Amino acid sequence: MTEKDHLYDTEKKHEVRGLKTRGEAFERQMTLVVKYHEGTAARQRKVLKHYREKALELCPDLEKRVGNGRGRPFTPQGIQDRMDKLQDVEEAIDWSFDEEKQVFS
Repeated sequence: MTEKDHLYDTEKKHEVRGLKTRGEAFERQMTLVVKYHEGTAARQRKVLKHYREKALELCPDLEKRVGNGRGRPFTPQGIQDRMDKLQDVEEAIDWSFDEEKQVFS
């Protein structure tokens, strides 16, 4: 981001940098602006760290619990409900569930 132009400073003294260019979007030429705000980036890093830690707890736990023979069998919806708790990072996790064999990986 150091190569991007200084746009302005926020009230909290965070620098907002960006790039303004012409390009095609939505099938027509327009001005495109990309902005970077350190305060927002720091908040996003904190949130992603939280969900990463949650995923590192949830996935090994499911791997252990699914198919252990205790309780009723897991269903795809049951697994999906648990994975939905990971919100924004769920799509970044490569997981699979075989309902017939009761295997989660």
